[in-house]
Amino acid sequence: MYKWFLFFFLVCSPLAGALPPEAFFALMAEARKEHIPVAVHLPKDVSSAEGSDAGAASLEHIETISESALWRKGATAKTVEQAVDENLGPAGQALFQRFANNGTGYVPTLVAYERGFVLWSNDPAALKPRLDVDEKQIELVRMMHDAGVPIMAGSDFSDWGTVPGIDLHNELALLVEAGFTPLEALQAATLNPAKFLGKTETFGTIQVGHTADLVLLDANPLENISHTRKISAVVLGGKYFPLASIQAQALLNAAHR
Repeated sequence: MYKWFLFFFLVCSPLAGALPPEAFFALMAEARKEHIPVAVHLPKDVSSAEGSDAGAASLEHIETISESALWRKGATAKTVEQAVDENLGPAGQALFQRFANNGTGYVPTLVAYERGFVLWSNDPAALKPRLDVDEKQIELVRMMHDAGVPIMAGSDFSDWGTVPGIDLHNELALLVEAGFTPLEALQAATLNPAKFLGKTETFGTIQVGHTADLVLLDANPLENISHTRKISAVVLGGKYFPLASIQAQALLNAAHR
């Protein structure tokens, strides 16, 4: 467990972007030798294909697909917009099939891109191209899904944009926008991560013998993914917490800050 966390911290933290390629590949070689799965925010000058071929268990953030197209060997794209358009064609299809063949998962964090690069822009001139890129990146996730790439829901973390809890619901909605069924979007946040972590014997599905971490809803999310927001209660570790008690505790905590 310690080793897994260490590699996650070294390779997936914001510091990962500054890793020299030779250091990244050395870390990946060591991880393979020790059978440690690595979730990675790719450093600059390491392409998505190289990261997948190096044995990354999961790649993070949809925008790194385009960044990778700018610095990979033989790159022809000169701008992010050109890189996105390139990945929407045969180059992206080949890349995503490579992910699927390698068993490389992907955590697109679409909501983090929207929060950090689209919604934070106060410049109308800058907003339009970012919106265009955002729409195309949603299409890239659709292509990955169609290629059989294991997709997991995530909202990233930061002190500038994403809102804990709320933005996971937003990410599920964006996955549905990318062509997932509501069930597939829910599995991206439950079953798929359990498979990734090798914990399907205790997490990921609702059945006898599994850990009772549940969200109880007042409406069916299979009919509309927005129904995940209609929370009635939470069961955490087998303990039942109705929504009213959660809200009361949140107000009490806020009053004591």
